[in-house]
Amino acid sequence: MGGSETAPLDIETIRKDCQRALWEPPVSSRDETRLLVERIEGHARLLGPVLAACAPRIQGEMKDTALVVLRNVDEVRDERAPAWDLSARLHDLGVVTRSLLNLLELAGEIEQGAAR
Repeated sequence: MGGSETAPLDIETIRKDCQRALWEPPVSSRDETRLLVERIEGHARLLGPVLAACAPRIQGEMKDTALVVLRNVDEVRDERAPAWDLSARLHDLGVVTRSLLNLLELAGEIEQGAAR
């Protein structure tokens, strides 16, 4: 496989981390928040290129949505994005990462627990 190998997608972990970031009570400590931010940023880093690769094959409104999500991923991950408010950063990353996951599932690019 050479240099084109990619890390396997752990869909269940991605889903749980997004759930934690978006719908569970706020993370209790700044260190825990920072760790979750780093994990979800890593998920976005893995999922973004997968969606970017399949976006040309997506049709209709879902393609438009995919392009908006990809733009939002770039904005959230930009080094100029405000990093001082970790709670807001966690929320923003959770939203775009969950959006990436949902679009990839709808496009048939990933199944629960596996990447194609």
